[in-house]
Amino acid sequence: MEGEVMILKDIVELLEEATGLDAYPAFTGQVEPCIVYEDFVVIDDGAKAIHTLNLRIIGEHMADIHEASQNIRQAFCLWGEDSPIEGVTICSQNGGGILWHSDVKRYHMIMYLQYITKGGL
Repeated sequence: MEGEVMILKDIVELLEEATGLDAYPAFTGQVEPCIVYEDFVVIDDGAKAIHTLNLRIIGEHMADIHEASQNIRQAFCLWGEDSPIEGVTICSQNGGGILWHSDVKRYHMIMYLQYITKGGL
């Protein structure tokens, strides 16, 4: 469990560095421009674990959230063998979309990233 916490901490730091936005765990009620994240293990066979990282980029302008998503893709999905996060070997985007939240007058871009770590962390 400690390994997973350290990896998630590194991921959050990389998100903030890549976008210039603060990142918060899901269900914190954030509406200002930021990133809201949720991370969970989909498969863990003991040898490797596949995680899904759900991201919601919140912003006032479509161009801003698009730029943030591009920066996230560059920071996370173009690694090859040179992962900037120790213990993470592969990362890819697996879907997403854009919503307009009319109550708070903000765009919400949703991204689903998957990454692989050693299993049994």
